[in-house]
Amino acid sequence: MTVPNIENIQENILNFPVVGIATVAGGLDIINKIVSGIAQNSGMAYIISPYFSANFSNNLSEIIAQYAQIPVHEIIHEINLEPNNIYIMPENNTLTIMDGVLQLKRNTRNERQNNTVDLFFESLAKVYKSYFTGIMLLSDTILDGILGFKKIKELGGVTLLQNPETAEYKGISQTVIDIYDADIVVKPDDVPAELLQIKEKFILNLAYNEEEHLPKDQQEIYTKIVQLILFKTGNDFSNYKQATIRRRIAIRMVIMQKDTLESYYSLIQNNKKEQQILHDDLLITASYFFRDRHFFDNLNTSVFPSLTENKTNAALRIWVAGCATGEEAYSLAICMHEYLLQTNNEDLKFQIIASDLSEKSIAKARAALYSTYDVQHISKERLQKYFSKNNGQYHVKKIIRDKCIFAVHNLVKDPPFAKIDLISCRNVLLHFKAVLQNKVLASFHYSLKQNGLLLLGNSETVNKASYLFENKQNQQSIFARKIVSGYFSSDVIQTAKSNSFENEAAKKIQTQNRIDELEKELSQLRATIKLNEDVTESVEIHKIDDKLELATQELKSNNEELLCVNDELQEYQKQLVNIQYYSESIIKTIHEPLLVIDKECVVKSANPAFFKYFKTTDEEIENHLFFEIENAQWNISDFKEQIKRVINNEEIIENFRVDMTCASVGKKTLLVNARQIQNSPNLVLLTFNDISSLVDANELLNMKKVELEKQNKQLEAFTSSATHYLEEPLRKIHMFCKRIVENEKNISESSRHDLERVQSLILNMTQLINDLINYSRVNYLEKEYKKTDLNTLLKKSIRDLKDAISEKNAVVSVAPFPELNVIPNQIQQLFANLITNAIRYSKKDVVPEIKIQTEQPCSKEIAEMGGNPDTNYVKICVSDNGIGFEKCFESRIFEPFYRLNTTSNYKGSGLGLTLAQKIVANHRGFIKGISEINSGTTMVIYIPVN
Repeated sequence: MTVPNIENIQENILNFPVVGIATVAGGLDIINKIVSGIAQNSGMAYIISPYFSANFSNNLSEIIAQYAQIPVHEIIHEINLEPNNIYIMPENNTLTIMDGVLQLKRNTRNERQNNTVDLFFESLAKVYKSYFTGIMLLSDTILDGILGFKKIKELGGVTLLQNPETAEYKGISQTVIDIYDADIVVKPDDVPAELLQIKEKFILNLAYNEEEHLPKDQQEIYTKIVQLILFKTGNDFSNYKQATIRRRIAIRMVIMQKDTLESYYSLIQNNKKEQQILHDDLLITASYFFRDRHFFDNLNTSVFPSLTENKTNAALRIWVAGCATGEEAYSLAICMHEYLLQTNNEDLKFQIIASDLSEKSIAKARAALYSTYDVQHISKERLQKYFSKNNGQYHVKKIIRDKCIFAVHNLVKDPPFAKIDLISCRNVLLHFKAVLQNKVLASFHYSLKQNGLLLLGNSETVNKASYLFENKQNQQSIFARKIVSGYFSSDVIQTAKSNSFENEAAKKIQTQNRIDELEKELSQLRATIKLNEDVTESVEIHKIDDKLELATQELKSNNEELLCVNDELQEYQKQLVNIQYYSESIIKTIHEPLLVIDKECVVKSANPAFFKYFKTTDEEIENHLFFEIENAQWNISDFKEQIKRVINNEEIIENFRVDMTCASVGKKTLLVNARQIQNSPNLVLLTFNDISSLVDANELLNMKKVELEKQNKQLEAFTSSATHYLEEPLRKIHMFCKRIVENEKNISESSRHDLERVQSLILNMTQLINDLINYSRVNYLEKEYKKTDLNTLLKKSIRDLKDAISEKNAVVSVAPFPELNVIPNQIQQLFANLITNAIRYSKKDVVPEIKIQTEQPCSKEIAEMGGNPDTNYVKICVSDNGIGFEKCFESRIFEPFYRLNTTSNYKGSGLGLTLAQKIVANHRGFIKGISEINSGTTMVIYIPVN
């Protein structure tokens, strides 16, 4: 396939499906597999976006073109899609919308790049809506595109997620299915066929079409399905936008593999589980924290001031209608709390009633637990202030959670809440038909106080109910409640007008003679008076009816709110019971004894471990004074004083040592902790930890330590003596051999050669003795760490090796070193050994070049060496241009007495690197050798900074 470029092309939104495929790392093989299965006449356009993909090469389009049966293009600037074509997004670019046109935006270094997939999906969904399908491929533990998936579903598109079992990276958990909440979970091999099924079912159900009127036979089946849902759940979707219902049914047909609408109706008719699934699918529960950030940023200037103005003791009442899983309600609560703090109105209280039709969503909102991906776009300051992290999840703190009451509530049929200052119902009305929108808006008008405000979504208006609300200060989505005079008595007014007309007609009756005329006039006058009385009475009755209706509505609203509060309280009660059971289970399974006493030091309760350890029962200790139980064994003056201080809330006890003799268990040493129980200041919790065995072991260790110190001193004395007694004979033998060689002229060449070999062996033996002694000293001498200038140590090491360096004309270059906490004599020994090795194993007739430098290692290096990536290390490199060694020996060179070169040209004891490794280990560091034959060696050392 050829790979043309697309440049400067105008937007052209066509009526064909568009597929967006995103992956956050790797996944090229999976993309090729999907592309190879796309038919030439699928009728769809495909955009592939390989984000964060260091493994992808610059010629990605050419690679994919090798597998594709349709043209592959690389996007350069603006985007114009055609069916049966594949388009490749360039790396380090974000897909955005500028004035309704899809465009590429080059990412800069300073921009956040952790939401590029979200922007990719959201931009395409906003333009192509129900024609768009988003596919997320899982190739790493990075999970992106979650918010983008929500936006796709909200705008009528379809979401597909790669089955985690088929991901290249096997560390991906199955929980990602719940995190993404995708419409369909699919294997990569099945993606092309699944896309064709989606297209076919959408066409069959007219799901691409927003038209509300359908052929009669088709409409009848949809009506029957909606009635099934009504019978199953009590919720009527007949006045929901029919296109939304058709789209969700089309997706369910794909999942359930039903080819016709009739076959799906037959399935759902007898399948209650499918009825519930479709019902839950129809409830679009997409929600985000601080959705439309610009909207929330403007609340402080456009909404909150008018709400708080002239407010004194009365609390603000806010209703979040269609709250889904609670993010909107909590976001509003956080903004309001911040505003009250900023304006010094902390005393002003506010309460948020958040409602939704989905019981599942309300349950999550009440739990107030959200994943890392749910809160990823919340600022660090807000996360720290309003959320607490526990077990990888974020819990809304009490200061915000207590402001929100969550209720399962049907906007359409349940009574609205009353006396509300602010209603937020964003992106809910757009799913309703006009008749349902008007009904909901009328309910909102009733709910709001005078001058109350209504917040809607960016694409929602009150055009059909403009007589109830007016746009506030030209704010697009903020509306103020209008005062509508006689709004609840309009029917009565119409009746009065009708009766007045009849009265006027009666007055025109004529009679033939004066008497009859007067009698008739008198009769008519009486009738008129009677009719006016009836009219007046009727009007009054209707006014009373209106007032009664209004009072009834208010009672229903109050009752509805009480029911919601009751539901919330019952949920709290369940949580409290669960917490109690949870706490009791923990206390019963804890191995350490626990005891609770009151402020009079009377024992209230204890856990099973207490009874078991002290061999007692609840009858023997409960409701008894703590200091009198078990023959007053706890009546120790210091301990008793400490407990009294805890009772008086003066302090807490942490690891207070108590030595005592128990009648039941004998002599024991215990560590006691005690503190007042939170929210129960009259109760004190005590814990007991038996450390008797630790105390005994510590005493034994101290004895062993004294003994070892004594042996170390003896060993040190022995080493010093051994050094003298071993080296002195060798020194004399070497001296005598040298004299013979120099003074005896008549010895044979073979004898002279033997004497020189003896001298060489003596030198090797002396070196071995010195290395053994140094190794033993490194082990037994006291390790005293000091803050040391490594530059000074290096100068000393180089000065001590001056003769060896001069002999080989070696060049030693040293970079500046930091100060570190080290054992100075050992680090000096380390440098000496490494420099000596670099000189010893240099190439013949090549000047040795030795470089010693330091740098900051990355956390990945530290982890690979087995260290803690969170610890700060310094990396020291000692490099040379010597003979080197094969890579396979990198791990063996540190073994004692292991030598790679055993010829007489390279002398050594085989302990130099063993000693170096021991010194580095004493500093809790790591050392490794990197080398190749004839390419020199680099010894890399990692030492903690502190």
